[in-house]
Amino acid sequence: MKICLISRTYPPHIGGPGSTAYQVSESLREMGHRIFIVTQSAIGRKFHEKYDGLDVFRAPFPPLHKGTFNFLPWIVGASSLSAIALYVVRKYDVDIVHSMDVSLGAIAGSVSHKVAPRPSYLLRYGGDFPYEVACLLKPEGWDPKKGVEASWNLPDFRIKMAYSLQIHHSKIYDFMLPNTKHGERLLLHMGVPPHKIRLVPYGVNTEMFSPTTDGRELKSKFISPIILSGGRMDPWKGFDVLLKAVSIVQEDLGSVSVVILGEGHDKNNLQKLASGLGIAHAHFPGAVRHDMIPRFLAAADVFVSPSFSNIGFPNILLEAMASGKPIISSRIPGVEEYLEHLKTGVLFQSGNIEELAHHIKTLLQDQKTSRKIGINARRLTLEKFSWDKMMERLLAVYDEALNRP
Repeated sequence: MKICLISRTYPPHIGGPGSTAYQVSESLREMGHRIFIVTQSAIGRKFHEKYDGLDVFRAPFPPLHKGTFNFLPWIVGASSLSAIALYVVRKYDVDIVHSMDVSLGAIAGSVSHKVAPRPSYLLRYGGDFPYEVACLLKPEGWDPKKGVEASWNLPDFRIKMAYSLQIHHSKIYDFMLPNTKHGERLLLHMGVPPHKIRLVPYGVNTEMFSPTTDGRELKSKFISPIILSGGRMDPWKGFDVLLKAVSIVQEDLGSVSVVILGEGHDKNNLQKLASGLGIAHAHFPGAVRHDMIPRFLAAADVFVSPSFSNIGFPNILLEAMASGKPIISSRIPGVEEYLEHLKTGVLFQSGNIEELAHHIKTLLQDQKTSRKIGINARRLTLEKFSWDKMMERLLAVYDEALNRP
């Protein structure tokens, strides 16, 4: 098959759909499929390049926003991404177009479908466009903890436009692919017909992410203990909550390191917050190659996912579980579907700084409990989240899309 993956982010950018797109594209290439990636430009990268043996096309992009939201750059970015996607679909006569994100990637796929409807079009539903716009706009009275559905009814015209686009996508795409049952319920609530929904839970490479990875060299570069987190630095990720919790932890335990991997619009604000809170050992390594993440996880003592977004199951959380790390996650529906509190992970109420600080201190001080949770988390990924199982499900959807009437 010739498959085009559209994703607003892709390495060297990490986090969110970009990481998933990279891993999926690598697996598909190894299976013998021809893969084309359409993504945004990156400093020092060509328009068309070979990246780890894959054809990557990088569309020119303006800076999208720096803590505020303006539709103009997004329109320019969507237009650029759409033009390149259409170019690839036509030039290479692709069989499958798989959009990996619900914002610009979804728009690019929709535009391509209008002009070139022959390929089958699939959309990964791992985030929610109006919710993300609401978190960026921060309208009066809005709280990310209210969840996705609350954002759909907000009066701001930009949020309404994002919701209308999302409904439009659900009609255009042949299949919508949520990764949790909660995501499936949200799609049904939006009016997506059940016959267009295919549940494809995420998977993780349990050989690449393993408790046997040696993290000692990396660990020696930080003050121990090490609290690790990561992802795209957007307002709904909750990294500010983590930093505030760490400031409480260090009051009781003394020096600790907090390491947050990734880039994003909130990075400068988070760095200023860490400084203002007096966290002496806050580290923001930025975008790191995916093959470096196992070493960071091996070096960490605990992993925290403080996200407010309640649709999916964060990729990096699965990677931490596969690495045998004790994990702490906010109580969001997608995560609660799979994690059992104090058995396969530790759950806290989204945004509750004091509760998160308590759980971090407990896991850092109680090594027996930490080890037990890490072992159970590893076992869960082996049983339910293997990468091979996820790829089998995805390829089955590809085959179904190709053979649809």
